[in-house]
Amino acid sequence: MIPTVSQNKFLGNDANKDRLIRMLKTKFEAENFMVKQATEEIIAEAGDRFLLELYGYSDVKSKKSLSLNDYRYKCFTKSAYKSTFNIASLPPTEATARQHSFRTYHQVQQWYGNEQNAEQWGWNRNTNGLIPVTTLEHPAPETLLQLISCKCKKGCQKA
Repeated sequence: MIPTVSQNKFLGNDANKDRLIRMLKTKFEAENFMVKQATEEIIAEAGDRFLLELYGYSDVKSKKSLSLNDYRYKCFTKSAYKSTFNIASLPPTEATARQHSFRTYHQVQQWYGNEQNAEQWGWNRNTNGLIPVTTLEHPAPETLLQLISCKCKKGCQKA
């Protein structure tokens, strides 16, 4: 999905903003974000479907639908050969999307007055308050990290 107008210009138009909010509300209702006792799996799957559609994957409802990770890889291979490539334009990983979906669900529940434990829905508590859990996965497989980093046992001077 290639945006044709800037985000600021799009959201600066009240009609566009209202249409986006209505679309999100309809989508969230359809995807169980309004359900008070939704399970983590239901929310994670709904979030994946929503993000696939948001990033332009048109076959979301199909039984052959790609996973978010597969679609991310497909977008990467398609974009990596272009002269300009912005990694931030890729869809999130499933592990990252899962935590984001949990936080979104928690926020929607807060808006509806349904108190939920934030720490069960994508947040950690520290002395300053709540901080988002971005992912529970490592950034890359350990074997890959070993290949691209030095082999120093202590006191690395190469980094």
